[in-house]
Amino acid sequence: MSGRLFLPFAYTQRIVSLVSEFLGMKFGVVYQEGVEPHFRVVYWDWNGPELSAKYGIESRGVIEGWLPQLGMWAIDEWAETHHSQLEQAWEDSRAGRTPTAIAPLE
Repeated sequence: MSGRLFLPFAYTQRIVSLVSEFLGMKFGVVYQEGVEPHFRVVYWDWNGPELSAKYGIESRGVIEGWLPQLGMWAIDEWAETHHSQLEQAWEDSRAGRTPTAIAPLE
């Protein structure tokens, strides 16, 4: 996966830089002024609609949207493991640079 891939998320008109994907979830970062540093998660459930949420990098929790509890352990683990890389991805996005890809959860 390249950090130069882009993914439009369901509830935003912005193009979000894809930084990782695993377990059917896609993770992206886009800077928004006045909003705490976060990444976005999109989950596609074959039995229903696409679900999405903003997840706080510092607060380490969902700040907007909804995701199934089943995947939250993986998101929490990934966010903790890659905390410094997520902070850098937010800063890159803020500066107008494309964030670097982040390894998926192993």
